[in-house]
Amino acid sequence: MTAVILGGLTMMGCESQDRLTQTRFIALSDTEFVYDAVVIHGYSDEDRTRWLNDEVTKYGMCTNGFDIIDKRRVETVGSWLGSAEREITRGKCKEG
Repeated sequence: MTAVILGGLTMMGCESQDRLTQTRFIALSDTEFVYDAVVIHGYSDEDRTRWLNDEVTKYGMCTNGFDIIDKRRVETVGSWLGSAEREITRGKCKEG
């Protein structure tokens, strides 16, 4: 039982660190943004969507929600970690 609890706490710590170091939110304007996230083994599309929603809220954007304008996977080559797959999402706030 203790191992399960400690394992869960460890994963929570890893998620917050991975999210901090492997994602980037860029507000292009008051109503448009780009979210760049490394696709990390062990995290799902739902995790990345939750992170995106948290970032939009943190920046005080899109109080009426947002639409995804474009979402694509891009392979980057030549980083110090080798190849990595990134998910680039562009969004636009819904008008109220």
